[in-house]
Amino acid sequence: MVGAALVQPLEEATATRQAVLDAIPARPWVHFACHGDQNPREPSASHLALHDADLTVLDLVKAGVLDGDLAFLSACETAQGDIALTDEAIHLAAAFHLAGYRHVIGTLWSLNDASAAKVAADVYGQLTGDSGTEPAVALHLAVTRLRALPSFSSPLAWAPYVHIGA
Repeated sequence: MVGAALVQPLEEATATRQAVLDAIPARPWVHFACHGDQNPREPSASHLALHDADLTVLDLVKAGVLDGDLAFLSACETAQGDIALTDEAIHLAAAFHLAGYRHVIGTLWSLNDASAAKVAADVYGQLTGDSGTEPAVALHLAVTRLRALPSFSSPLAWAPYVHIGA
């Protein structure tokens, strides 16, 4: 179980680009619930929108996390590629994986806030329980449960989630 002492929330004015870059190497799990944007013209400029500045793909690759376990990117377009670069995977989820996170949960398109909150709560409930569930399985189970709810039956609500890693 993840203890409260291990959680370091960075919210609103404390969620600055530098504070996030300083915190990432020390945290085996990171969770981002913010705006994300894939830049098809310059994929390395794709970013998460933080309080004061953007956190880009290039920033993440340079961060050099050595021992990350899970990066949960509950933001729009974090695993979206580009039709012009079908043989390249330059996006935020790939950057977190390259930076050293073994498991990355990302999204292929814009998210519904309500479904994002349900998926995150379900995934973390499974990961912090006694079941020993792996992140890919936890995501699959969370999406399956979300899909079964009548108010989230549209694929736009449940289908954007992907797991990258091993």
